[in-house]
Amino acid sequence: MSLWTELRGTGVTAFAVAPGATATEFTTGMGPDARVLTAGRLRTPEDVVATALDHLDRRDPGPTVIDGRLNRLAVLSSRLMSRRRSALTMARVFDPGRLSASHPAR
Repeated sequence: MSLWTELRGTGVTAFAVAPGATATEFTTGMGPDARVLTAGRLRTPEDVVATALDHLDRRDPGPTVIDGRLNRLAVLSSRLMSRRRSALTMARVFDPGRLSASHPAR
């Protein structure tokens, strides 16, 4: 955010892209539990680039852009929760024990 602020008015635009779950080697490397974590809905790298370019085309792009409707909804819902509730929810979502129980080894 500070880089975005420092560069305002210089003709250079900087912003952060929050891609969420994207079909890349990183997500593939998460193993079989990745489908549970991402609810099977992965954005493509092309989707993320399109979001970034659309953001860049705006008259006054902000310091961040979130790719994907579900990702924006997740961010909004986390802002409506207390930090404690948000942290506890994320701990439950990413709990390895829960993931193993829901998808037993075959």
